Amino acid sequence: RYTYGPAMVLAVALAVLFAPLRGRARVTALGTAAVAVGVLAASTAAALPHWRDSLTLWTRALALDADNDVARYNLALALLERGRDDEAVVALEQLLAQVPDHDPARARLNGLRADRAQRAGDAAANAGRLREAIAA
Repeated sequence: RYTYGPAMVLAVALAVLFAPLRGRARVTALGTAAVAVGVLAASTAAALPHWRDSLTLWTRALALDADNDVARYNLALALLERGRDDEAVVALEQLLAQVPDHDPARARLNGLRADRAQRAGDAAANAGRLREAIAA
């Protein structure tokens, strides 16, 4: 949506360039524009699968740039949305190894670890293993 304005400016500029052309020059220019549109459409079609959902998008972003801390954090959030907490923990740990002072990642990781300990303690208490529950 942020390209609508620039795209309109480009369309007007192309119209101004094509308007004075006549005959063979106009056909050549329009043919070249049609080929360019076809190439761009094919490129867009090839990129669309990466935009299917957040998980796919941020996985692709990390495949292109493994040092992208924003992509890694957003991948962790997408994993959390899907209930894939263990994978999110790994992503957050990798992020904190890369950017140790990433406070939102540290807070999320601490919360996940606390939730994990709480579940372990609850399970142990429910099974009657009170010492284990207290340790958890």
